[in-house]
Amino acid sequence: MGKQVIGKIAASMGLVLTMIFIVPPARAQEDTALSVRAGLLPVVEELPLVLAAKEAAMPLHQIKISLELFRSATALEAALKTGMVDVAGIPLIQATRMIVRGVPLKIVLLLHRGGSGVVLPAGLSEKGLRNALIGIPGNDAGQLLALAAIVEPYGLKLGIDVRYIGIPLHRANNLLATKRISGFLLPEPYGQMAVREGLSTEVFAAKNFLPDMIDLVAVVRQDLIEKNPRAIKELVESLHASGRFIEVDRKKTGGSQAALHQKDVLGFDVDLFAQALGTDQSMIRFDQLAVEEKEVSALLKRALAMEMLEKSVKAETIVAKLGD
Repeated sequence: MGKQVIGKIAASMGLVLTMIFIVPPARAQEDTALSVRAGLLPVVEELPLVLAAKEAAMPLHQIKISLELFRSATALEAALKTGMVDVAGIPLIQATRMIVRGVPLKIVLLLHRGGSGVVLPAGLSEKGLRNALIGIPGNDAGQLLALAAIVEPYGLKLGIDVRYIGIPLHRANNLLATKRISGFLLPEPYGQMAVREGLSTEVFAAKNFLPDMIDLVAVVRQDLIEKNPRAIKELVESLHASGRFIEVDRKKTGGSQAALHQKDVLGFDVDLFAQALGTDQSMIRFDQLAVEEKEVSALLKRALAMEMLEKSVKAETIVAKLGD
C-alpha cells in the first residue's frame, strides 16, 4: 500500500516537473518585451526608424516597434501629446518647443545628418531667389534654418526679399507645377520627384549652405526611458545599426535594398526612393547619429535668433542620458 502511494506521488511530481520543463523560455522573453508605437513622416530621413521596426539590421529582444505614418508634423505632434504614440521621428526645433512647453519627451538620437534639397526652376541664384515664395514643411522645421543660410550670402532678407510658406509634403510638386510657389526646400524624395516630373533639372543640397544641418531626431516618452532603460537602449542600438545598414547598402546597391523595406510603410516608389538615396550620397548621411550637444546647441541658438524658439534652451535638458 505504501509503495502505491509513493508511486502516485512520484507520478504526480513527474507531471509537475514535465509541465515546468516545457514552458518555452523564448515565449517568456517575448512577453517581457516593451511594445511601443512609433510615429513617422513620409520622408527619407525616417528610414532608420523603419528599418529598426522591421529588424532589418539587428534583431530586437527588449522592444517591439509598431509604426504609424502621419502626413504632417502637426498631426504627429498631436499624437505625441495625447500619448497615441510613444516614439517619433520629429523635427529638432519642434521637439525642443514641445519639451519646453511641458511635453515629457527626450531626444535619444539623430535620424540623419544633412538632407533636404532646394528646388528652384530658375536656379539657385539671387535672380532665382529674390521675390520668390519658397515652400517649407513648417515654421519649426530645420529647413527654415537652412533657407536663412541660403539667402544670407546674396544679401537677401528672409521674409522680405524671400518669402516662405508651410506646405503639405504631398502637395509640393502640384503647388510648384501650378506656380503657386516658386520653389521648395523639403526632405527627399520630394526633390527627386520634381526632377522626375520635369519641374526642375537639379536638386541643391541644403547642407552645402548649412553644414551642420539636422532636422529629424528620435524622441521617446520620458516615462518609458525611466521605466524601461534596457529596451530604450536597444532601440538606440537598432537605430545606429540601421543607419550603418543604409550606408553599406548605398555603396553596394545604390540604396535599392533599403528602398524595398520602406515601400509598405512610407509608400514611395522603390526606384524613386533609391534615386533619392543614391544620386548624391553626400547630401544626407545615416551614420554617426549620436547626439552631440554642441551641435544641437548651435542649431538652437540659430533658431532662437530667428524667433523659432521662445527662450534659450540648453541642449543637455532635452537630450536623454541613457548611461552605459
